[in-house]
Amino acid sequence: MPLPTIHATAYIVYGSDEKNPFVNVLYYRQNAVFAADAAEAAALCGLIDMSVGVQLINCIAADCNYMRTTLRLNNAGVVYDATDAGSAGAGVIGTESLPDYCAAIIRKRTDTGGRTGRGRWFFGCIAETWNDTGILTAAAQMGYLGLQTALVQNQVTANGTWVPCHHSRKDDTLVPITAATLITTLATLRRRRLRVPV
Repeated sequence: MPLPTIHATAYIVYGSDEKNPFVNVLYYRQNAVFAADAAEAAALCGLIDMSVGVQLINCIAADCNYMRTTLRLNNAGVVYDATDAGSAGAGVIGTESLPDYCAAIIRKRTDTGGRTGRGRWFFGCIAETWNDTGILTAAAQMGYLGLQTALVQNQVTANGTWVPCHHSRKDDTLVPITAATLITTLATLRRRRLRVPV
């Protein structure tokens, strides 16, 4: 089954500078066919900025910033782009961040079995005070659970409902996310670590 005729891809951009930001990618499809044009792209982008963007600010260190959400809505090959930075701002956790190769993980699942039906999001800019020897503190877990809720909630515009999905790269399909789980052990992003001078 190919990608839905109408679908949207959102990019959540944040970090300590514009040169090497973190970018988390979110996918959405409609629960029923409705208008999908430039105005709809702007509306959906704004909702994601106000939900995911705001919750992300609650999870990142003060030396990092949530910068913007950009979105690409594809309607049968016609593309509408949107950007929203209405909620942009510095992280509220008032300490320095861990090295940018350290990340928190939220695991996502669908009703599709096997590896194609699950995936993970990695989030950087973790505050030093949220790290307890490689384990997220209780405060950190509460923060990321708020973010997790925003990631898996439907986004409802005036025209209809957009459902968060997992993108299965194997068969290039979008499958609705049915569950998400925060992993309390921090991860190491190898590619970012290789860019850090020794």
